Amino acid sequence: MKNNTHTRQKKVDGFKAEVQASIRILRREKGWSQADLARKLNVDQASISNYESGKTDMSFAQLFELFLIFGKDLTGTYFNFSQAKDAKPANTDNPDTKDTE
Repeated sequence: MKNNTHTRQKKVDGFKAEVQASIRILRREKGWSQADLARKLNVDQASISNYESGKTDMSFAQLFELFLIFGKDLTGTYFNFSQAKDAKPANTDNPDTKDTE
């Protein structure tokens, strides 16, 4: 499949639609109102409504925070960064630890 503008746009639109649906589904699974989720994300209820309906796009930071709020792994789910062929896991437990390899 060619990686042209039209193909990329379709993938972006599909991702956005999936995120929009997921916000509503995950929020309802938790039993949260839009206002409840808005407080957790530090936005107003109208913003959550707009995210869920696709009227407004979330920032990358908000999207990542949303996944954290719901206890989901965005990088593993969508980007598979942790499975990169030559990637080494980051030592996030101790920032003073140096790579000895």
